Amino acid sequence: MRHNSYLPGPGPGPLQTVLAAVAGALVLAAGFFFGFFILVTLLGLMVLGAIAFRLRLWWLKRRMERELNAWCEPPARDGERIIEGEVVRKPAHERRDDPSGS
Repeated sequence: MRHNSYLPGPGPGPLQTVLAAVAGALVLAAGFFFGFFILVTLLGLMVLGAIAFRLRLWWLKRRMERELNAWCEPPARDGERIIEGEVVRKPAHERRDDPSGS
């Protein structure tokens, strides 16, 4: 049996050694699971924060597009519709109303 000079008296018995090993394993397992649950909680909060941030950006973009469209389009008067389109002007030499093409 090994005797350490800095500890007076006999060393721990076999029952104390086994109980200390079991208690140490339980503390180690409890610490692992506690840390795991804290990690999962933090990751969940980060995911929820990212979703909230993305929804806020989507909402602001939608609102800005709506305000920009309202600002760019001229207001229609009562009973009028605004139809957007293109005007294509032909050069003067192609404007003839000559059906023969000459």
